[in-house]
Amino acid sequence: RADAGDALRMSKGARAAANADGVSDEAIRRAIEEPDDLEPDPTGNGRMRLKRGTLTVVVAKDGAVLSVRDRKGRGRR
Repeated sequence: RADAGDALRMSKGARAAANADGVSDEAIRRAIEEPDDLEPDPTGNGRMRLKRGTLTVVVAKDGAVLSVRDRKGRGRR
């Protein structure tokens, strides 16, 4: 378990997606540490898909964050 001060290890794509959706590192940590639901990722390789609320995080076997997606409702701009 990582301390709050430790930087999350994330792929460039996951970091870009988190930034684009306004998802904080703290929200990602919460999803990893206290998921509402978890299941193996369909791509396999030991990856896990963790869900908390509208947030879905895919992590590798080594704990690196590979994907971040927030399905929160978005208003029209």
